[in-house]
Amino acid sequence: MPVERLVTFLNVDLELYGQFDRQALVKALGKSVVVLHEGRAANAPLVLEVTDVGLDVAKTLAQFLKLIQRLPKKARAAWDSAERRRFDIGIQGGKRPYSTSWALSPELVAGLAACHAELAITVYGAEGRNMATASSPKRVRR
Repeated sequence: MPVERLVTFLNVDLELYGQFDRQALVKALGKSVVVLHEGRAANAPLVLEVTDVGLDVAKTLAQFLKLIQRLPKKARAAWDSAERRRFDIGIQGGKRPYSTSWALSPELVAGLAACHAELAITVYGAEGRNMATASSPKRVRR
């Protein structure tokens, strides 16, 4: 009997695009983040996730914001130099429950705006690969 897939929050990926000092930013964020992807092409994003697991969507975004607000000057300059900053919320689609919602407080939304970041939501299909149980993408450790 197949397992029924549930709607599940997966994680938040922080995607940074453009030419900026990626090394300074990743070094300043330290062990609080893991590098999921660091493309070599000029238009390839730097993709990060926080290392704290088991957080909900609001706590994950708040953790990212706390890290960004505490960046030292050189790393903050790198952040500000990124052409585009995007927080991408990953949701695994499922058959149950019928509806699911995750709320973001006005303060959290204001914090995202203050960082000049986009907010995206990626929903993975219920009938496709189950991201919640599939093996994680290969992570680049620093």
